[in-house]
Amino acid sequence: MHMRKVAFVALIVALMLGVAALAVGGPAPVPVITAHKTALVYPHSTFLVSTVTTPSVVMRRLAGSDQWTAFAAVTSTTPVTQLNRPQSTAGYKVVSDGIESAPVTVTVAAQLSKPQVNGRGHKWHKLTIKGWISPKHSADATVGLTFYRWEKVSTTTITRKGKSQGKNASHFQWVRHGDPVSVLLSGVKNKNQSKWSYKWVPTMKGTWKVVVSHEDVAHVYSSASMKTVIKR
Repeated sequence: MHMRKVAFVALIVALMLGVAALAVGGPAPVPVITAHKTALVYPHSTFLVSTVTTPSVVMRRLAGSDQWTAFAAVTSTTPVTQLNRPQSTAGYKVVSDGIESAPVTVTVAAQLSKPQVNGRGHKWHKLTIKGWISPKHSADATVGLTFYRWEKVSTTTITRKGKSQGKNASHFQWVRHGDPVSVLLSGVKNKNQSKWSYKWVPTMKGTWKVVVSHEDVAHVYSSASMKTVIKR
């Protein structure tokens, strides 16, 4: 294991300094790196494929950072780099004979459970809404809650041919109520999940939709929703 680490570090140094031997007959070709999937929802995985002719190194830059760090070694016979359940959006590039490829970005969205409503579906009755987010986040992370109600927004009069009276058709859609609410995470559910909880007091009866969403430096936007009926 120690010898492998020494060899890997030596490879990185040589690549960064650009002193690796050039291919016989001309300059080394520009390496290429591609991703099997460039958009993931945690905990899904993907892999990178590097087109190189000499031992090379895959570099990674996590979202929010300006530092590239060594991530994996690749060769022409072992060009695949596995990304097993990446927890953050990141950029990747391959460096071969001192020449860098164009970077590829793999975005990661957090997984959100559908909100759960505990309590009776009555207006002016306090309800507890809860759920979880994965991967586990820091204690100061938040999720957003947005509330919609199914409402009639317009009425169209349809005139039937040969009849003097028309027929009314109602048009319904989800109407947002209030501004989105930022909810601080309330703790750890398990080693891979953080949990959240919010007290909600519906002011009107009807069918409601609760949408939970999340976006931060490491994760692109994701959301989940549930419907609940407030009876009276």
